[in-house]
Amino acid sequence: MRHDVPSTLRAHSGDARLLARLHAGPAAVHGTGTVHSVFARVVNLLAPDGLLVALASRDAGDAPRTLVVDIADWTAAGLRPGHDVTFTTDALLLDTAGRPLRVGTDGARPWDPVAPALTREAPGTLARAARTLDAYNRAHGARG
Repeated sequence: MRHDVPSTLRAHSGDARLLARLHAGPAAVHGTGTVHSVFARVVNLLAPDGLLVALASRDAGDAPRTLVVDIADWTAAGLRPGHDVTFTTDALLLDTAGRPLRVGTDGARPWDPVAPALTREAPGTLARAARTLDAYNRAHGARG
């Protein structure tokens, strides 16, 4: 980990359902997961229950199952696929090559996605879109 990355970061915002699962309740995500993949703007984590969670850089924006964190570039944090991630009630503790990295979730602004209104679209248009997306996902190895 480079020394210009602080050892404690804060999530500014996050998917409201994800924040609720991280913070409490019978469906809370707690325990040890792993770093799945690392990119400049996003780190993907596998939670202990198999849930894929994204940590986005501050300019990446909100998205489902995502926490937006006060960091510009994740590649500077020293994270690698396979590193451990501990999910606790108020933070994610990431094992890095140098020093532990804590991402606090308390005080993160909950974000709720706005579903698009599709009622004005013709059924044929929606069916074509669904077929196109399905073909694209299959071609690129995504699960449907």
